[in-house]
Amino acid sequence: EMKEEMEELRGRVEALEQKLQLVLAPFHNLMPPEDVGADPISRLSHSLQQLDRIDSLSDSCEQTLKNHPRKE
Repeated sequence: EMKEEMEELRGRVEALEQKLQLVLAPFHNLMPPEDVGADPISRLSHSLQQLDRIDSLSDSCEQTLKNHPRKE
């Protein structure tokens, strides 16, 4: 019974690793592996930080445009 549970857990881990690779695949083109740690979690973390910075800059630009006097 323990062996069956271990095999089931291994299968789940492998499935999760495959899903993680699919999620990370688009980011591999944006960021060379040598720029960030080689493990997928570091890459994902770095990518999420970049997306957060982009979102923050976008919000800042929106605020600046809203507050900027328009010449008509």
